Amino acid sequence: MIRLNPIKLVAIVGLSLLLSTVFARADQVITPNQRQWARQAIQQEKQLAAMTKPNSIAILYFRNLSDDRTLDPLQKGLAIMLISDLSKLDMITVVERTELQALVEEIGFGQSGLVDPNTAPRVGRLLQSQYLIGGAFSGTAASELNIGANLIDVPPGKTIGRAEAKDKMDQLFTIERQLLDQIILDLKLNLTQQQRRDLGQPLSRNHGALLDLFRGIDAVDHQQYESAAQFMDRAIQQDPNLTLAKTSLQELKDKGLVAPSYGGGGGAPTPEEKAGEAENLKHRRQMLRSVRKGTSFSTQLPPATPLARIPQPPSVQPTPSPQEEESPTFGPDEP
Repeated sequence: MIRLNPIKLVAIVGLSLLLSTVFARADQVITPNQRQWARQAIQQEKQLAAMTKPNSIAILYFRNLSDDRTLDPLQKGLAIMLISDLSKLDMITVVERTELQALVEEIGFGQSGLVDPNTAPRVGRLLQSQYLIGGAFSGTAASELNIGANLIDVPPGKTIGRAEAKDKMDQLFTIERQLLDQIILDLKLNLTQQQRRDLGQPLSRNHGALLDLFRGIDAVDHQQYESAAQFMDRAIQQDPNLTLAKTSLQELKDKGLVAPSYGGGGGAPTPEEKAGEAENLKHRRQMLRSVRKGTSFSTQLPPATPLARIPQPPSVQPTPSPQEEESPTFGPDEP
């Protein structure tokens, strides 16, 4: 039986309450509270290992196993699509993307959020998630994508299902739906007719709009907010019904990270509009400095940095347990 002193117990309860608020978020900008949680989670990792939120699931970023760098937006993009759909189901709780991003940055995986299969069980435990999805893909944008994802039951570290999909880049909705259907089967979820109808509504059927959305969210993670707003605005122009792009752009405006007049299909703000933001500029810079102080050493990586080339610092490599050593490789089978 594990015994904790009262002070440590209060700290863990507070950490769990903070995590429960994060589970309900849908924003794209990492908050100071999320960064604080990530630091505390790592500090109290041993205690958290025994705590799991029932029916919770975390979706890791996918790995690009190909040499085609134009596919890099799918690394976060596929996870974003699965998070968006699984969040429609009230019988499971989905870890928000910003929670995962804050954690992998704090561990030292890089601003890009690269997660190695050997460390995936550790990430699941830190997130207190019962289930974990990790995947990878190969192929080219010009031909066919080959995608695979494993579903892991985190506490025992067992793989309980595998989803696979093949199709062309312009069929992203179909690809994600194939993965989603298999994940739902492996989780043994009984959906209502309404839930099935809800899942039938994709983020977008326009793959160009989706790719710009994914690029925009990645730019947000790199604190390149003007670039992010441009990608979001371009995604909206391609698909005016892409709600996630609209809400993400509005979030940047509400937090003072881009001009309130930005977007609406009109492109970047005019010089006059930028001049009108002078009073707000000081506040925005102070906010950015505050965010950067709580960010790991890797926050300056440019978005174009190939994820597969980012090494994991030896100082943060976890000591693998017997279960972790047997962890399956996430992704399509090698030819």
